[in-house]
Amino acid sequence: MMKPFSAVDVDHMTDTSCFSARNDEGQTPTEASPECGTSPRDSAPTSPLTATPSVIPAADGYQILPPMAPAAFEALKADIAERGVLTPIDVDEHAIILDGHHRLRACDELGITDFPVFVRVGLSEPEKRTFARQVNTLRRHLTRAQIRHLVAGQLVDTPTWANARIARLLGVDDKTVAGVRRQLEATSEISRLTTFEGMDGKARPATQPTRAIFAAGPSDLQQVARLVDAILADAPDLPAAF
Repeated sequence: MMKPFSAVDVDHMTDTSCFSARNDEGQTPTEASPECGTSPRDSAPTSPLTATPSVIPAADGYQILPPMAPAAFEALKADIAERGVLTPIDVDEHAIILDGHHRLRACDELGITDFPVFVRVGLSEPEKRTFARQVNTLRRHLTRAQIRHLVAGQLVDTPTWANARIARLLGVDDKTVAGVRRQLEATSEISRLTTFEGMDGKARPATQPTRAIFAAGPSDLQQVARLVDAILADAPDLPAAF
């Protein structure tokens, strides 16, 4: 089962090593100084990258959005020229870039060969794509079409995840996820399912039974509120309008 990423994981994900990449002279990445960042889980697996002399642009699978507009890229490039790379480039244990293609391109054009790199170790292919989608939704200003594109890709990778789980992961509205899911189901790109996995990994019916609660008068409202709280606690993925 895929493990979800939280917003904290994006910038401080713990299955990493931090390196300073010097690829102009063909040197292998070496462990960076503490300023590059530390992990709260020291026991997480890491990779020394001893056989890889430089970070490698990813295949199309991790470059999940179109290139930046020229003006936006020039602004990024100017900022890197002035302040350096502030957000490390994310790579897997084979040094394939998961996120940071534009930062690397800017460094190449500026002749910068010393920049921070986070190594994300032990992720499956779907998890790598999930990570790339999440950091893009959190770091970039996306159009509605781009957001729906990322949601569609996540639904194809994890169709059994509840809409609320995907929405929380990508930082979007669960109604957006539900709408994209219906489109993919209509075109048979994903199957129509009867159960979904919530954030806790538990499977629940896609359609919850209707539950009616009778309140004889205003004095019963507190008891009704307690019953509703108990129902929502039992099924946390129910929509807020339940």
